[in-house]
Amino acid sequence: MDPEPIESLAGTPWTEAEISAVVDSYFRMLAAEKAGVAYSKADNWRRLMTRSS
Repeated sequence: MDPEPIESLAGTPWTEAEISAVVDSYFRMLAAEKAGVAYSKADNWRRLMTRSS
């Protein structure tokens, strides 16, 4: 495989804010799951995408 396409897929490094948002989101979903509370991964993803754009 040509290295050029691989680099273009990688994008740019994540910021500290993006990493924190994803980790926070994960732990909120984990807590909801352990508590038996329904949650939507798709809604969660949409919220994360609006924060990172």
